[in-house]
Amino acid sequence: MEEKTKINDSKELMSIVSEETITEEQSISVVSVDYEHEKKHTPSESESINNFTSSQLEIGSKPNNTCFRLKVKTWLKSVFTKFSSTYSKRNSIVNALLSLFLIATLIVSLMVFVMSLTILVRDFKGGWSFAVGGMFYPLFCTYFMCRFVIANQKRSIFPAFMGSIFVWYVILFFYVVITTPNSAYLDDEGNESPDSWIISYVWPFILSVLLNVLLFLFVYLVMRIRKYGASAWILLDISRGERSKLEKTGFVLFSAIWLLPIGVFTYHNYKVSHTVNEYPSHNNAKIGDYYYEDGTVDSELIHGKQVIGVVFSLETSDTDKMMGYNHGQIVAINDASEYKVKWEDGTPMDYVRYPNYQWGNRLDALMDIDGSYYKKCNDTYCLDINLLCNDYLHGSGDGISDWYLPTAGQWANILENLGKVKVDKMLKFDAKTASVNLEKIGIIPTRWYWTITEFDAENAWSIRIADGEFGSRSNKQNGAYVRPVASF
Repeated sequence: MEEKTKINDSKELMSIVSEETITEEQSISVVSVDYEHEKKHTPSESESINNFTSSQLEIGSKPNNTCFRLKVKTWLKSVFTKFSSTYSKRNSIVNALLSLFLIATLIVSLMVFVMSLTILVRDFKGGWSFAVGGMFYPLFCTYFMCRFVIANQKRSIFPAFMGSIFVWYVILFFYVVITTPNSAYLDDEGNESPDSWIISYVWPFILSVLLNVLLFLFVYLVMRIRKYGASAWILLDISRGERSKLEKTGFVLFSAIWLLPIGVFTYHNYKVSHTVNEYPSHNNAKIGDYYYEDGTVDSELIHGKQVIGVVFSLETSDTDKMMGYNHGQIVAINDASEYKVKWEDGTPMDYVRYPNYQWGNRLDALMDIDGSYYKKCNDTYCLDINLLCNDYLHGSGDGISDWYLPTAGQWANILENLGKVKVDKMLKFDAKTASVNLEKIGIIPTRWYWTITEFDAENAWSIRIADGEFGSRSNKQNGAYVRPVASF
């Protein structure tokens, strides 16, 4: 019995051990499976972000803003890292000089960008190509200058140099134009000299190149002088990897924008020399015809079309012809404003571009119909009174030039062709007849109207239809109305 009991006990023991072994193996297997499952389903970094985004969406947050802030934070951190890494390797004096150089470039670039933006906003049908370049090159220069000084990239030096040339060119261009006397642009007869473009464009470019050569040579010498840290130049990153898409695009735009003004100038000359008759009705224009906003001319009022002027002359000036306007001139059907304006604000000036027509040469004034030439008081600036004309109807009107202030000669043509009166040698005319006829096109006889014709530094010509004569000596500080004209 004891032996049988021992046998049974041993069987039970083996059974228990076997069960424990199986249980342990199963446990190990389960643990292994769980580990593999966790390994297979451990979320990656991107999955974590997605899960984080999903959880944000569930609680109504804004993941896009979070991602954007994360990107900005990462970018700023990388910039700071590059900045601190670069500046820690260089001598403190070198860092100070390079920082001053960078700050000066950034200030000049900002000035050029603002000036160019102003030109673009107040465009006069031609300055836009110059303004686009003046806005792009400061951005181009700033980017590569930062890559050179902050990111320590050697291959950014040449692009920064080229961008800096054009930035300083714009500054020097304005400086030369402002400081150069008007007489320097005129020949002995008082006409615009054919070599005036050398003063305005060539000399500023040459000076800009020389200035930048000296500036960058100075930077090179500073980075090479041993006692100031000779290693600064050696430590420049000379990696030659592929450039980013942003840099490649910048180089393409650099070349294209540099050629843009040349292309615009060439196209303008071609258009003038190969005039295409886009407006056939111009060929049949007659005195008194209505000029419509779409560029058509007709003797009848057409319902649904806006009249912007009335043809008062079938002649155009040499300046008009150079711009491609060969058919005639129109006078606006409304005044440029409902209030009086001064001919000139500030200190009176005798503009060299404007000939002085006084009593002795008054008849010459009646022959001058080149108001478009006097849109600017020098090669760059317009009087505020002409800016007012330019803004008339917000510059609308197809097939015409800018609106501008008429000369005394153009007013004489308005009187003769639309007012049906003749101006005599004493500058007098039949006021009653002129008043009746000119009222039909909205000219108010009792108003004083300015002309662009100058008498001297303090006076200019004006006209009041009801008086029946020109006022050849009206003080520029007095107020009068403005009736714009344009060429077509």
